[in-house]
Amino acid sequence: MHKVLYLFWYHRIACSLSLILKKEMKINILKPIGKLFIVIGVLMLMYLIFTDIYAGLEQRKLIQKWESRFKDSLPSMIPPLSENEKEEKTQGPSEPADKRRIEVSTFARLVIPKMELDVIVVEGTTRETLKKGPGHLKGSALPGEKGNCVISGHRVTYGAPFRRLNELELDDEILIYTPSRESPWRYTVVAKKIVKPTDVSAIKPTEDARLTLTACHPPHSARQRLIIIAELSSESEH
Repeated sequence: MHKVLYLFWYHRIACSLSLILKKEMKINILKPIGKLFIVIGVLMLMYLIFTDIYAGLEQRKLIQKWESRFKDSLPSMIPPLSENEKEEKTQGPSEPADKRRIEVSTFARLVIPKMELDVIVVEGTTRETLKKGPGHLKGSALPGEKGNCVISGHRVTYGAPFRRLNELELDDEILIYTPSRESPWRYTVVAKKIVKPTDVSAIKPTEDARLTLTACHPPHSARQRLIIIAELSSESEH
């Protein structure tokens, strides 16, 4: 009888110790994992803060350049005429200033009232360029001219200028200011769609004067693309 009781209590104690050891092992394993996730979270937060600060400083520089160079010395921002253009000028009137590409870092000023956005657009859509602000796709049309003017921007990190791009709806207004024109080019949103990254139909040249804004969708993902298409308003002609 005593041996049975001894074995019974020995089994109970052994089970209890086993449970305690298992819990301690789990705790010992979970502690470093928990600390690792905390460190990763802090680093991600610091990265977001850093990119926003960087983009803010770059935008401040671009705004200063826009206000000083474009406003006070617009003629110097127009590239010199090529030999072909000089010959055309002697034969007839030259093209308006907005019809000629201005190869400068500060391409235009983009204002979208619905998004409470007022930002300088840079020329180019490389990774480094988009860190400074929305970028104009090289080779696409200039604002106000016939063709497809394409501008891309971030929805997350580096100031996330297009974070609220999904809020735009039909008939919302988009304004673009260019160096050679006092009044803005006015565009009206006519379409909004989500496409696969492989679908590049929205950024192809067009016959009409339109503006296309693109960004990754959803935020924190490059799985799709959010496309906003706007047509040049007749008010811009005045």
